[in-house]
Amino acid sequence: MHTGSDGLSNAAEAQGTSSGWDVYWQGMRGNPAHKEGGTHQAPLQQLWRELFSDSRYATGQPRCLELACGSGAVSAQAAAVSPALALTCTDVSASALQLAGASLPGATLVVADAGKLPFRPQSFELVFSQFGVEYAGTAAMQEAASMVAPGGQLALVVHMADGAIYREYAVNLEAVEALRDAEVLSLARGAFVAGYALNGGTGSVAAFKAAEQAFQPAVRSLEAIFRRYGEAVADGLPRQLYRDIAHMYPRMSAYQPQDIFSWLDTMATELDAYEVRLTSMLNSAMDEASVQAFTAACAGSGLTVQRREVLQMGEPESPSGWLLVLERVAA
Repeated sequence: MHTGSDGLSNAAEAQGTSSGWDVYWQGMRGNPAHKEGGTHQAPLQQLWRELFSDSRYATGQPRCLELACGSGAVSAQAAAVSPALALTCTDVSASALQLAGASLPGATLVVADAGKLPFRPQSFELVFSQFGVEYAGTAAMQEAASMVAPGGQLALVVHMADGAIYREYAVNLEAVEALRDAEVLSLARGAFVAGYALNGGTGSVAAFKAAEQAFQPAVRSLEAIFRRYGEAVADGLPRQLYRDIAHMYPRMSAYQPQDIFSWLDTMATELDAYEVRLTSMLNSAMDEASVQAFTAACAGSGLTVQRREVLQMGEPESPSGWLLVLERVAA
């Protein structure tokens, strides 16, 4: 497949939330966590190792497609276990694929909406995704199934409704919504604006005190979020916001106004993107009925279920996701 000057091939359309995912993956650059991509969980490592060790993937360059690949951590494991695989990685985020390309120099990287793949049906011996393709909806999962060649496999790890990860995300979303309700960013901006105006001789002490007084309840609301949910809630985003404000606000004269306001804009963008991702996960997590409906639809299109398991993850281990492995009947 032809790729552009940045090494990425672009599909005609990308799903609407791509900007939110780009913000996330841009933030992961330089963060070693992206190299693991969640595969550090022992159950996930084991199941992918077993799958990629299948003798059918040992020779002949089997065509392999990862959907919603993120940083490519699972494909990197595939390449390590079975170097014969001809890997194609897709994601709606170009930033994610740039990270993936760093560890997968031989892979084909394609920016694509998982529900509108630019490939011929039944053109891959192995199609897989880990906590990814379900975000694009059930139509994308059916699209994934259509990519499986005769004798090939579809392997999906998807979020479980009301599982451990689901409940964690629900708490994170509650905290983010509380942060929004407190209007922390807008009130912080007002206090900084008034402070810089006072320092620059265009504002008044009274205006600054009024802005500061309006901001104080928002700070107390942040502290209440920590008391209720813990400081690590929402991946530490509220905590980082609190610490940055606590550091910069009393020292605002040491910063250029444009730097402060740029930081506020960045935090607002990150908060928006984070909320979109949380909401997407909660909306896409699958319950027993939706798993049954998906596997039944796959059966109607020639795929049989090989494995349908509840994944136990975390410490202590608890139900967190579904493992679905299906195979298309050989021609």
